[in-house]
Amino acid sequence: MRIFLACTPRTGNLWIRRIITHVLNLSQYSGHNPDEIYWDHLPEDCLVAMHWHHSPELSEFLRTRGFKIMVTTRHPLDVLVSILRFATHEPATARWLEGEGGNENQIIRAVPDSDEFARYCLSRRAEALLGISQEWHDDADVVVRYEDFLHAPADATRRIVETLGGEPIVDIDDAVRANTMDKLRPIASQHIWRGHSGDWKRVVRPTLAEGVRARHQQTFNEFGYVCDPDLALDAEQSRRNWEEMLLVS
Repeated sequence: MRIFLACTPRTGNLWIRRIITHVLNLSQYSGHNPDEIYWDHLPEDCLVAMHWHHSPELSEFLRTRGFKIMVTTRHPLDVLVSILRFATHEPATARWLEGEGGNENQIIRAVPDSDEFARYCLSRRAEALLGISQEWHDDADVVVRYEDFLHAPADATRRIVETLGGEPIVDIDDAVRANTMDKLRPIASQHIWRGHSGDWKRVVRPTLAEGVRARHQQTFNEFGYVCDPDLALDAEQSRRNWEEMLLVS
């Protein structure tokens, strides 16, 4: 079993792949671009994760080496809010797509109700990152919505394994219990945050939310996400909610 996990950053890929590789007893690898992987030296059973553009050439390259393609996705506004928090702690975000469209420097220590975050959300950089999962969608053997996995990780894992034609080596329920977010946080540093869906509604005000939907409409449509912000959210409440979210984490 060989799996290539292609996805937009902050779509729960680390948590999901920990469970999948545990269940199937796969070695796991990751890289910022295809040249970082020693493809000819990979074991027969492995998972390779990457935030990288789709291309017919890369897809053919993977297929000829026996890879099946998995894509993870998440609500675009939750992705952007997670990036906002993550960028403050992880300078390696600059390696995402090797800096295509810019980097995350402008939003380090910014808040959701800020001009810096609004510009980032509507930027070419955000478009490039959000587009990764979208680009791989039609070529994927299985697509995993973060929200579905969060709601029922064992059921979602069973669907993934069955769809890919795998045979569980480890009991799925045992693997899920062994890889909860609480257990992964101490070893995954800043990669594991709140583990919620819909947090964006608490911190992204309606004007920006609608702007993001209009700017990245194709990504919303591809995965069936809707934009239904809290119309009563004002700047003061947004900042209070953000401070609370960071404090709890």
